[in-house]
Amino acid sequence: MAQLKDILAKENNRNGNLSDIYLFAEGLFYRAYERSAWLCCRYINEFKATRRNIKNDEHGLVFVGFPLSSLSKFVPHGVVVEQGEGYAVLHLPLENHPELSDTATADEAFVNWKNAIPAAASKKVSLQKDLKNMPSSEPHRMSEILLSIMAFPIEQKTPMECMLFVASLKQNIAMLM
Repeated sequence: MAQLKDILAKENNRNGNLSDIYLFAEGLFYRAYERSAWLCCRYINEFKATRRNIKNDEHGLVFVGFPLSSLSKFVPHGVVVEQGEGYAVLHLPLENHPELSDTATADEAFVNWKNAIPAAASKKVSLQKDLKNMPSSEPHRMSEILLSIMAFPIEQKTPMECMLFVASLKQNIAMLM
């Protein structure tokens, strides 16, 4: 896995090549950062971009991701894919996207897109908020437990948050027995 400083160096030093999308393998996912994330969202798929605050950078960091196994699903016709160990580069054909050859226009579009993405709350704050919203330690009926299960947004939670939720459910069910 590439270091963040290396990723940002690659994104910031494109040498006028604005049509390449750099994907970095991180676990079971590819992630595209900054301008590559913008290109992914604009020309590949409408991914949900995430913006995180990083130390010593007031603008934050924007990225998108998708499973490694889905790469072929997202590569449009005419896009050349260069794969290496731990990365992939998608070369968008400039003849299909002439607007990418105008650096000023592309830069402005990227900055506007990035500024429109709200910064995500830190995971620590999000986890504390979720713990407060978990079922109370004294459920009155099994139906309340079932409602809390149905309302839990599992697809938006980390494995740790899911594990804590299941532990609280076990505790609440034990109190009813």
